[in-house]
Order: sequence, then structure tokens, then C-alpha cells
Amino acid sequence: MKDIKDKFKKILEENRQNPHLSTVIKEKVCDIAKDTIQNIKSEDEKIKILYETFKEMLDELKKNNLSNINTTSSTISAIVEALTFDQKRELYKLINEKEMIEQKIDDQKENVKKSIIKAFETIEEKAQNEKEQNLINSALNDVKLKSLDLLGILKETTQEAILGTVEKGDDIEESIKEIVKNIVYESINEGKLTKTRIAYILKTVIDASVEIADEDQAFAKEILRGTVYGSKSGISRAIGKCKNELKLIPNEVQKEIAKELEKTRNELANIDEDFINILKQSALSSKGISKKILNEIILKLNNAIEKLKRRSVETREAIADKINEITKESVFENEITTKAVNEAKQLSQDAKKVGKYLLDITKGLLNGAIKGAKDAMKKE
Repeated sequence: MKDIKDKFKKILEENRQNPHLSTVIKEKVCDIAKDTIQNIKSEDEKIKILYETFKEMLDELKKNNLSNINTTSSTISAIVEALTFDQKRELYKLINEKEMIEQKIDDQKENVKKSIIKAFETIEEKAQNEKEQNLINSALNDVKLKSLDLLGILKETTQEAILGTVEKGDDIEESIKEIVKNIVYESINEGKLTKTRIAYILKTVIDASVEIADEDQAFAKEILRGTVYGSKSGISRAIGKCKNELKLIPNEVQKEIAKELEKTRNELANIDEDFINILKQSALSSKGISKKILNEIILKLNNAIEKLKRRSVETREAIADKINEITKESVFENEITTKAVNEAKQLSQDAKKVGKYLLDITKGLLNGAIKGAKDAMKKE
């Protein structure tokens, strides 16, 4: 301790008149403290030694009439910095690695997108010379519809389908409701059932319709009502699918999936409140007629939201029952980490094609051509 005390005393003597004494203390004391504990393994022992060091330095500050809030604060900061220096260095290293990994993920997403687009373009080009050209194109659009989130054309596809419906002018609200239900359902169904994904998909679709409604005021009410109620139905259908698939989980993977089921159960809590909050956010961001219309829709959503809430509660209860069943069978053991769904972006022309495809399907539904529409969509 005498060596430390002498070093600190010398620092004070050399910098007594320095206007930046507090800064000097912080830098020098940190170096002294790091050297003092560099070979100590126990954190408790490090803290004990550093506290004794701090007391010695505080006494020296008092003897030199330099004890004040600034010098004392700098001394404490230096001591704490020395204690956490190695941990912070490791933290910054991990942060740097995280940023590098995130960049690699973004690059890989772009690679996935390019590969998907190239495959689609090749199939579309080759199909022109095939007898089954119409069948292949319909199937290709069906695949794109199921990959809207992955391809990054969710907003564009929604807008193209809505604009196509408005241009046709028949059963606008019902057509948009059916289209949006399919868009939201397929987008959610493509990845993990999480609050974040549902919120992103819902916000994207609602905002896409708000942009059109604010421009096309003549049909704004039909556009927004169809979008809101279609989104609700799409979310409800996706949640219902989750419940129905519980019985299909193979026995051999139940122990791996149990923890993941608990996460999904937590994600479904208060989904109805999240739905309303997103509608309110979209209403607030609108600078046109959509603000008023969305707020009016929100006030009349009670029955529809209750149905969504009930579906969510039923699914959460079913998941809880399944987890209890797995627990009783003693297969609730290790937590499994799941792979994130790759999300990429696609060209706007694909959105136009899929949007038109959705419009054709909806037209078939509304005209009573249920079988044809089911074949095109490969519905359950």
C-alpha cells in the first residue's frame, strides 16, 4: 500500500495547480488500480483491495487539501473502471463480433433473396415454352404469396392488390377483406408466431392501405374497413392453425419443442390489445382522411376483437395443456434454440403479379367459385 500511496502523492504534487486535476486523477488512478489487481482472480478480493486503495488515496487528498466532490468522484470512477476494465474489453469485443455477424446475416439475406428471385425468373422464363404455362405461373404466384415476408414485398403486394380491387369496383370492401386475410395469414404462417412479426406484418399492411385511402378518398372507408377486418381474420386464422397443429407434434420431438411452445404461449398474450394499439399508431401517423376513419373503426371493433381475444386465449390454453401433458410424460428437459427465418427483399414487379393473382382468387371466391379458388390457393 505504501508504494500506491507514494505514487498517488506524487501525482497530486505534480498536478496540484493543474486545472484538469480531476481528469488526471481519473486516468492515473485507473492505471495504478489495474496494476494492483492484475494478478488477483477473485472479484471479491479485487474489490477489497481496491477499497483499501481508495481509502489511502482519499486520506492523501485530505492531507493535501484537495478533497472535494470532483477529485473524490474521479477517484471512485477510476477504481470502478479498473475493476471492470477486463470485462468491458470482453464486452466491446463481443459487440464488435455481433455487428460483424449482423452484417453477415444481412449479406446472407441478400444472397437468399437473389437466389430466390433467380429461381423464380428462370421458372417463369422456361414456362413460356411449356403447355402448362398457366398452371406453372399460378403455382409460382402461389409460392410467392407464401413468401411475402421473406421476399420483402409485403407492402407492395398489398397495395397492388388493393389498387386492382378499387379499379374493378366490385365488392371493394369484401374483396379487400379476403385479399388482406390471405396476405396476413400467409405472411405470419411463413415464420415464427411472435408479437414482433405479427406487429410488423399488421403495421405494414395497415400503413399500405392508409397510403392508398388517403389518396383515393372516394373508397377510403371500404379500403380501410376491408384491411382492418381482413387483418384481424388473417391473424385469427394463423393463431387457430397453431392450436390445430399441437396434436400433430411427433412424440420424439416433444421434449425439444416444449420450451418453444411456452415462448409461443407468452407471445400470444394480449394480442387483441396489440392489434388495437397498432391501429391507433397508424391513425396517428395519417395526415389524411384515414385518421378519422380508422378511429371510427376502432370504436366499433368490440365484437371482432373479442373473437380474436377468444381465439388467442383458447390457443394459449391449448398450448398450456400440451406442455402439461409433455411434463407429465417426463420429456420436458432441455431448451431448444430455433433458427430465425431469413427475411429478404424482392422486386416490385413480383408484388404486382402476386397482387393480381390474389385479386383473381378473391373474384372467384366472391362469385361462388370456392373449389377453383381452393385449388389455386391450395387451401386446407
